[in-house]
Amino acid sequence: MEGVTCDVCHKIWDVRLDKTTGLPFEHLPGVLSYEFRRPMTGKQFFAGPFDDVAPGLDTFLPLQEQSRFCAPCHFGSFHGTIVYNSYGEWLTSPYGDPDHKSFKTCQDCHMPTGRTCYFTLPSKGGRRRDPATIASHLMPGASDRKHLRQAAALELTAERGGTRVDVQVCVKNIGAGHRLPTGSPLRQILIVVEAENDHGQVLELCRGPRLPTWTGDLAGLPGSAFAKVLIDCETRETPTAAFWKPTRILADTRLAPLATDTKVYSFVLRDQGPVKVRARLIFRRFCQSLANLKGWKAGDIIMAGARVTLQAADDPGSASDLSSP
Repeated sequence: MEGVTCDVCHKIWDVRLDKTTGLPFEHLPGVLSYEFRRPMTGKQFFAGPFDDVAPGLDTFLPLQEQSRFCAPCHFGSFHGTIVYNSYGEWLTSPYGDPDHKSFKTCQDCHMPTGRTCYFTLPSKGGRRRDPATIASHLMPGASDRKHLRQAAALELTAERGGTRVDVQVCVKNIGAGHRLPTGSPLRQILIVVEAENDHGQVLELCRGPRLPTWTGDLAGLPGSAFAKVLIDCETRETPTAAFWKPTRILADTRLAPLATDTKVYSFVLRDQGPVKVRARLIFRRFCQSLANLKGWKAGDIIMAGARVTLQAADDPGSASDLSSP
C-alpha cells in the first residue's frame, strides 16, 4: 500500500529463481519470488551492501549488488505470455555475460556510484566512505531524459537519385542492457523521417515504411516503431496493456542490446533545389489512445535527432550538412 519503500528492498534476504531458466517462476510474480526477513516486534533489521557493518541490526548482503536481486519485479509472465522481461533480456545479452567486455549489472546503470561520500548525513552519524561504494537511489529510467538519450544513437544519410532522394536511417542500442524499449508494453520508441524542399513543401514518400495507426497523431508518417504489441485474445483489442487478461504478442520490433536497425526511405523529388531531411527518435511512455482515454499527460521525449541538407543539384559545392537538433 505504501509503494516500494526503503523497507521493501532492505529486508529482502534471497531471491527464488527457476534453476532451469534463471528466471522467476510464472506463478510467483513480483514479491512472491522474494524471501524477506521480518524483525521481532520492537526490533529493527536492515540488509545492505557494506561488508564492514558491525554485528547487530544491520547485515551485509552481497545479493544487493547482483542483478538477480532485481529479477522478480522485472519479469512478468501471465497466461503463458511473457509481458515484461527486462531481467531476462539482460541475462541473455552481452551485458549479462561476466566474461564479456560489456558486462554490467542492473545496478551499474540504474544505481550508479560516485556521487557522494556519505549515504547518511554526518550529523546523523554517517561516516565518510569511498564514493565508488555508495549507490545512487534516484533510479533513472523511462522518465529520465538524460538516461534515455544515452541509450540509443541515430545516424542519418541522404543522397539524390535522379527524381528521388534516398534516405538511410540507422538506430543502434548503444547503452541499454535490455531491449529498447523494455518494461511495460505501453512503451514505444518511434522514428519519424521528414523531407522538404527549399520552399518548405513536404516531399512525398514513395518507398519505405510508415508509422502504424496506433501511433496516433504520427500515424501514416514516414517512419517505424520499436514496441512490443499485445493483442487481447478475446476482444482483439490491440495494442492492449491489460495483461491480467489473456493476451498474446502480436509483434515485437524492439531493439536488442548492441543491435542496429537500418531502414531506407525514398522521397519524390520534383525539382533540383536544396532538400532538407530530418529524423527524430521519439520515446513515448504509453499509447496515445490510452493516454487520451485516461487523461494522462506526458510529452514526447526526443532521444536523438539528426538533419541533413542536400544542396541544389547544380551547386558544385554540394555537400551534406549533418547536425543534431
